[in-house]
Amino acid sequence: MPIINKMLVIRPDYIDYDINKDGTLDFSVTRLISAWASLSLSTARNYGIEYRDLYKNNATRSNFEAQLNQFDPLFVFINGHGNKNLIVCQDGDLLLQGGLNTNILSRRVVYDLSCLAGAQLGPTAISEGCICFMGYTEEFIFYSSDLPPLADNVLRYFMDPVLTCVMSFLAGNSTSVSYTYAQERFDYWIEVLANSTDRDAPAHISTLLWDKDHHVLYGDGSATITGEIAPVVPIPPQPPTLATPPFPLKYVLVPLALMIGIPLLKKAKK
Repeated sequence: MPIINKMLVIRPDYIDYDINKDGTLDFSVTRLISAWASLSLSTARNYGIEYRDLYKNNATRSNFEAQLNQFDPLFVFINGHGNKNLIVCQDGDLLLQGGLNTNILSRRVVYDLSCLAGAQLGPTAISEGCICFMGYTEEFIFYSSDLPPLADNVLRYFMDPVLTCVMSFLAGNSTSVSYTYAQERFDYWIEVLANSTDRDAPAHISTLLWDKDHHVLYGDGSATITGEIAPVVPIPPQPPTLATPPFPLKYVLVPLALMIGIPLLKKAKK
């Protein structure tokens, strides 16, 4: 039986897009995501949550399944490219496919940061006994700049709600409270941008609205990582100053879905 106060994180990191036809410029969506997902590790330590981190070449299906069986965590934080019924891991190898091996998520709480998997894979996992599945029913889209991921205040708009949900759950809040905090954080950044003079604010706002509208929770909204009902732990909003840096001129809008290329304006989807 999955063990409370334990988390498994999987963070692929590989070159997943070739922007130029001649191959001179490679781009890694998974590198951006894995950098932000790493913040969950320090949060886990702060709250006494034991964890295993499958990063880069260790982010494989065999390691993932082995850790689920041996370490047996209640909470699973997945980062990777996805489609409606599958999620991939390092180098695009299959991690999960609905009906094939999603039963390994049974009796666990899952946060999945990948495109589309909330549409079919998530409900399949719930039908097979997953306690709660949080993810996205459409492409998770975000903008980024050419700054390092954790110094990128453009990328922060989109990753902060994700990490808010994960960190809230690690702090002892229920899945429904954590999900609500994430939705409120989407609204927070939308409001910050609505009052911004930045020329790209309208595009950022529309993308945040898209991500928020397709962010879903299935299953038990009362589940906690401690297995107990706990008082709500407040998660304070980021100060507005974080949203007003001297923005670089180059932006990336990146798709995180499988088989989707990158347009001239760098846009990312998971």
